[in-house]
Parts: sequence; structure tokens; C-alpha cells
Amino acid sequence: LEMQEQLQKLEVELREVTKNKEKLRKNLLELVEYTHMLRVTKTFLKRNVEFEPTYEEFPALESDSLLDYSCMQRLGAKLGFVSGLIQQGKVEAFERMLWRACKGYTIVTYAELDEALEDPETGEVIKWYVFLISFWGEQIGHKVKKICDC
Repeated sequence: LEMQEQLQKLEVELREVTKNKEKLRKNLLELVEYTHMLRVTKTFLKRNVEFEPTYEEFPALESDSLLDYSCMQRLGAKLGFVSGLIQQGKVEAFERMLWRACKGYTIVTYAELDEALEDPETGEVIKWYVFLISFWGEQIGHKVKKICDC
């Protein structure tokens, strides 16, 4: 009787350890994905700094004496970015959905990861792409974030 109780306790502990191991494995995979995503996003941004525009973005607004600096701050504050990882097979559908929902008011940049990563859901090793979405405006930002969360 005493051995049976001890065996039940050990079974419960073993189940908890197994659950914790699975959670830690998923957390590790997510952190590895974030690391790759940040590394590639950093190269996106470095590449964009090298090719800075040589034109004025709002020449009419900047020369207009009626508009002050705070107006320019408000205009600039609505530019946003979202980055993340997407499976290779879902890139086309993702891009189509963004195009349709945001009516083309987004700029999407992709880069393939050097190595295949394990999918946290299935455990399958697959190719991933890092994406960086640039958008203008709060409403489009909300749409982009909803699409990315799916």
C-alpha cells in the first residue's frame, strides 16, 4: 500500500517534469526564432541606412509657414514596423492577405533564414522567412498586427 502511494506520487511528478520539459523546449524554440529574427531585421535596417533617400519627403509641408514642427512630429509618428517569422509555405498567402486588407499601403521585406528551425507546434524542421512590414497609419497598423497574430 505504501509503495503504491509512493509510485503514484512519482507518476505525478514525472508528468509535471514532462510538461515542464515540453514548455521549456517551446520557450527555447521561440527564443531561437526571436534571435534569428532580430539578427535578420538588424541587417534590413542597416541596408536601409546605407541607401538613405536624397530627396525631401515632405518638401511642401516643410516650406509651408502655416505648419509648425509639432505637425511634422505627428506625421512622422504614424510610421510603424512589425517583424516576425513565417513558414516558407505560408509566405504567398500572408502577402496576399496583407495586400487585400491594407490595400497596398504596406511594404514587406523578406529574408530566408540560413538554417531550418523546428516548428514549436508540430516538431517538424522547416524553412522560415523573416519579414519586416513597414506601414503608415494607426488603422493599417492594427490590421497588420491582427494579420500577424493569426
